[in-house]
Amino acid sequence: MTSRPEYRPGTAVLVVRLEVGNPRGGQWCPACKAYTGFAVDLLVLQTSGVRVLGTAHGCEICDDTDGGERG
Repeated sequence: MTSRPEYRPGTAVLVVRLEVGNPRGGQWCPACKAYTGFAVDLLVLQTSGVRVLGTAHGCEICDDTDGGERG
């Protein structure tokens, strides 16, 4: 649940929403030495338009929290 900022007279409120774009799989992971990585763009939706904030990277193997210890 998101909370709304408290309005104070004389202050501007900037509303920004962070969205995640479509993931791109098949990226090379240097730790696993396999194509198990993925990348996704982080998009900021503002009243003035959409901007790309950056790109987040991960790996299906290295970042797996369900598979127990790696090693």
